[in-house]
Order: sequence, then structure tokens, then C-alpha cells
Amino acid sequence: VLASVGGTVVDTSIRDFFNPALRGTVTKESFIERFKDVFNETTVNNLWDAIENLNSTFVQNGWSIISTGIYTIDESLNNKRVGEIDLLAIDALGNFHIIDIKTYSSEQFELTN
Repeated sequence: VLASVGGTVVDTSIRDFFNPALRGTVTKESFIERFKDVFNETTVNNLWDAIENLNSTFVQNGWSIISTGIYTIDESLNNKRVGEIDLLAIDALGNFHIIDIKTYSSEQFELTN
């Protein structure tokens, strides 16, 4: 259960980091506060570093990021919303890239593309 709570907090926090409406309000200190009951401080620091590295990669490659309001639907269920995309990146050529954040336990995490 703790890992699923951690995963939800990580997904939300990463979406917040890349949300233009929240730009400048998401800080390392706010991450530590948000995660204090879920992860140890080393894990939070590693997560913050990984997100900053991911952001640097996006900027270097000229990718635009959409982090909120991107849902998957199932046509067989009358277009019922069945999931949420963590991050959607659009590269300079207009190609779309789905970024799915994966967490494995409350003590480790991994960002995959």
C-alpha cells in the first residue's frame, strides 16, 4: 500500500513540477515536505535530482511538456476515462512522446521513457 501511495505522490509531484501554472512554486523544500511521510530524505533528494535532469534534457532537446489533463479513454466503455498520462512531450518535429513514471517501492524509484 505504501508503494502505491508513494507512486501517486511521485506522479502528482512530477506533474506539478512541469505544470506551467505552478512554475516557481515547486521547490526542493516543498518536495521534502510532500514526501516526508513516504520516503527518506536521500530518496527525495535523488528524485529531485532526477526530475531536474529530466527537465534539462527536455530543455536541451527543445521539447514542450504537457503535464495535466491528459487522459486515456476506452472506446469499448463508451469513452470512459481509464487512465492518466504522466507527461506528454512534443519534440521540435511535432512528434509526441508519452513519459510514464514508474515507482517500485517506497525506497526507490525510476524514471523511464
